[in-house]
Amino acid sequence: MVEAISADDAHSVVRSDPSLQAILLDWTLSDDDTAHDKAKALLALIRARNAHVPIFLVVQRGDAASLTAAVLREVNELIWILEDTPFFIAGRVLAAMSRYIEALAPPLTKAMAKFAQVYEYSWHTPGHAGGTAFLKSPVGRIFYDYYGENLLRTDLSISVGELGSLLDHSGPIG
Repeated sequence: MVEAISADDAHSVVRSDPSLQAILLDWTLSDDDTAHDKAKALLALIRARNAHVPIFLVVQRGDAASLTAAVLREVNELIWILEDTPFFIAGRVLAAMSRYIEALAPPLTKAMAKFAQVYEYSWHTPGHAGGTAFLKSPVGRIFYDYYGENLLRTDLSISVGELGSLLDHSGPIG
């Protein structure tokens, strides 16, 4: 979780962090901005950089009249302060993040990540068995630490059924 303490800080976070998976935007970023111009500018920046990231607009009931159709089109959901429990709100945010991530990754990337999470032994080419052989020598350990276990576990041939085949363009690889 990344917290921005001002509108300027939020602009910096949005510009510098493409890994954001959901954004909770306070409609009242400052007490002296009754037109909500700072929130609108931040909303425009977020959408210009990422059209699909889930945005939750945090609103107080008294500010409902200031929400325009243009603003509502840019956000995914409204969070009414003190209307729902924190547990429920967190669940809504996590669900939106899951949908966002699911739609983001292409089929082969998803299949490879799923294959790696099963933790099966792989006897396919190229034959480095997830990198375990590299752990047996100092230079191998440097190689393993640099590239990481996930890369070595998912560096597989076209003979892995869960991933499909390059030969007939089947499965996720197709």
